[in-house]
Amino acid sequence: MSAQQLYKIGSVSRLTGIPAVTLRMWERRHQVVEPQRTDGGGRRYSQSDLERLKLIKQAVDAGFSISTLAPLDDAAIRERLEQRDGGKVRQTPGGPLAVCVVGREAFFAPGGSDASDQRIECARAGHLNALPEVLNDSEQTVDALVVETELVTPEFLRELCQAQRLVGATVTVVVYQFSTRAHLNLLDNPRCAAMQAPAGDDAILAVCRDMLGAARGATPVADELGGAIFAEIPARRFDPEVLRQLAQRSAAVKCECPEHLATLVERLSAFEAYSAHCESENKEDAAVHMMLHAVSANVRRSLEDALQTVIEHEGISLPNAD
Repeated sequence: MSAQQLYKIGSVSRLTGIPAVTLRMWERRHQVVEPQRTDGGGRRYSQSDLERLKLIKQAVDAGFSISTLAPLDDAAIRERLEQRDGGKVRQTPGGPLAVCVVGREAFFAPGGSDASDQRIECARAGHLNALPEVLNDSEQTVDALVVETELVTPEFLRELCQAQRLVGATVTVVVYQFSTRAHLNLLDNPRCAAMQAPAGDDAILAVCRDMLGAARGATPVADELGGAIFAEIPARRFDPEVLRQLAQRSAAVKCECPEHLATLVERLSAFEAYSAHCESENKEDAAVHMMLHAVSANVRRSLEDALQTVIEHEGISLPNAD
């Protein structure tokens, strides 16, 4: 009896027409198949895995979402295909994608591939923080925000979330060189995908279209990735020496609230700095420490605002911080 033929992910991608990054995403999020693993962790697909993926690709092209197909067995998928247009394959609604690109001039540039006519570039910037300067005031819907970066860091993730809110793109694709697994997990979202460079234009477009097809009803990326983790870190309002002098004011004054508030702000600032250090040092728990850093910073800003109000109400002259 001959050994069962097994396929590497690259071979499966060529035979099915599904980009490798999409295969990994489907397996991680939807468990469409469970390939075998080599001792080194490499994927090995059986013939039945290959046939199932071909069938799923046909159904996705016919308009079914991957989230509805994944729980079904092959027979149920075939039945749905037979009920849809007599089994004829209907391509996912197409047309050029409206994209906003962030990266090098040559990155995802028009004319870079045979699929260049499948996209319309709405705006292009070299860096995320340069997007406001290149976006126009039109109300054109942006299908995809495509971003190139060398490193995925907490700072990059926060800038990405702010850019997503600004652009309002339906989906986001990040093409990166290096990242920790913890930071990549933060991009694991129905409307966001991370691809390790090098990534061809055709593969990027395929991932965009796949996510766009599944994006109906999904939570927007900015909302999903937003909240505390991706909140903007506010600058400190009071100099540390000013806080120390406020905290040491005489207890004989009529109101001790400034002292107590200054002490709280001092301690929160210290915890904020500690969380930021843990965020960069403890890669496995980066998401947790990003959250703690952002939450403590924003609570600190609220207390600073309260302290400023009390200072003005009490007519306190701030000490010099020479």
